[in-house]
Amino acid sequence: MEWYEVCNSIGTGLENSIDVENMRKILSFSYYDLPSHLRTCLLYLCVFPEDYKIEKDRLIWMWIAEGFIQCDKQGRCLFELGESYFDDLIQRSMIQPIYDVYADMIYECWVHDMVLDLICHLSSEENFVTILNHMDHGSPSHLILRLPIQDANEEHAVTSATRTLQQVRYLGLRGTNIHHVPEEIEKLRFLQTLDVRNNPICDLPSTVVQLRHLMRLFFDGFARVPKGIGNLASLQHLFYLLIEDATVYILEDLDQLTELRLLHVIFFSEWSDKLVSCLHKLQKIQHLCIDVCIAQWSIGGLDAWVAPRHLRSLDTKKSCWFSALLAWMKPSLLLDLSSVSIAVRELPNADLDILGRFPALRHLDVLVDHEDLGIFRGFVVGSGSFPCLVYFEFEGFVRPVVFQQGAMPRLRTFRTQFSVLEARKNMSSDGDVDLGLGNLPSLQEIMLWLDCKGAREEEVKGLKALLWHATKTHPNHPSLQINGHAENEDDE
Repeated sequence: MEWYEVCNSIGTGLENSIDVENMRKILSFSYYDLPSHLRTCLLYLCVFPEDYKIEKDRLIWMWIAEGFIQCDKQGRCLFELGESYFDDLIQRSMIQPIYDVYADMIYECWVHDMVLDLICHLSSEENFVTILNHMDHGSPSHLILRLPIQDANEEHAVTSATRTLQQVRYLGLRGTNIHHVPEEIEKLRFLQTLDVRNNPICDLPSTVVQLRHLMRLFFDGFARVPKGIGNLASLQHLFYLLIEDATVYILEDLDQLTELRLLHVIFFSEWSDKLVSCLHKLQKIQHLCIDVCIAQWSIGGLDAWVAPRHLRSLDTKKSCWFSALLAWMKPSLLLDLSSVSIAVRELPNADLDILGRFPALRHLDVLVDHEDLGIFRGFVVGSGSFPCLVYFEFEGFVRPVVFQQGAMPRLRTFRTQFSVLEARKNMSSDGDVDLGLGNLPSLQEIMLWLDCKGAREEEVKGLKALLWHATKTHPNHPSLQINGHAENEDDE
């Protein structure tokens, strides 16, 4: 009966009931057991609505903007220190993790209703946060320590931000339907984060380059940055950087941004080799993504680049061909590399074995140019390879990939393509095609694209039946899609 009453009290919010007060007291023991810096970080979560999915990176940078994170004796950067705060709150179950399906890494979190009730109660008592929502038409008259603006329209959001907080360090206007960033943005001289993604903005004002403390600049790929971006010496995240024929001058400034950790470049022009010389100077890069949207892909455009040791993710699949797996792509040199999406003209099985030894690799997406180079070899993923890989995509292959016992023990999603005729060449004497899918103990999802060119209809149906049978007999019964269609027993 007591537990029944507790259950009924969950989610009752700030109602003045004995059950809620008792629950707050119980949770307060965990709250006051936190070190002071974690208490402050947790209390700050009351700025988010109930059941809101909070992006990990966004939250950490908001903590940094508030001054909750200070440099430690080990000299770690503020973001890395913030990650340790976030992980500590996860381990103490004060916040709940949300995992990325394709990388098995925490990228969001949420706050349980009961915990949110407690921190909202404490925040109200201490005037820690004042919420301004769409129902409010002006700022409260009492002293404001923190002013999140929720559910505001375009004019309300921009006007309120520029009117009330000259000391503002984090300005998130994502998806607020603003059409331009005002020239007065330079008045926010302490601004660290400016996020104007998901808005119809074509150009950023020239005054943006006066924000000397700016660490993160996020906007959509069709917005252009002004000249002088090299002045933003504190910039760590730049997403996106649009390069057109008329804005190639941006590359002259890019190599001055030596603090960059995250960079996403979009070419709407021909590939420029100046980018490689810039990248040589950006030795703190951890996340690099390059897209080419209109022009021809570069062949060997990045072959001369040597990635810094702290690289975590590399996505160049939509921009250029690597001639081969490069010498710097060694497991002993890139211990933090967790995500790779590349196009490679040649990939022998020996290079695949090298990729399989990266200790932190969780996401691998590889395109091979088999058509131009006449590559028809199959690939065998050996035992012990890819110990942490969760997502695996292979494109451009003619023969199927085969998995040995002990390969990819954590793989959940597998996507690939191969030829029906080439697959039949590898059939055993009893007419079976064994890809070794049963050797993947964590497999949940399979997506295949079959090249049926030259194959008879009964050969295609027979191969589909064998593939469906492999998923049916797998302990996890993973889902199977072939050429975009879900397969089931009726298709056998």
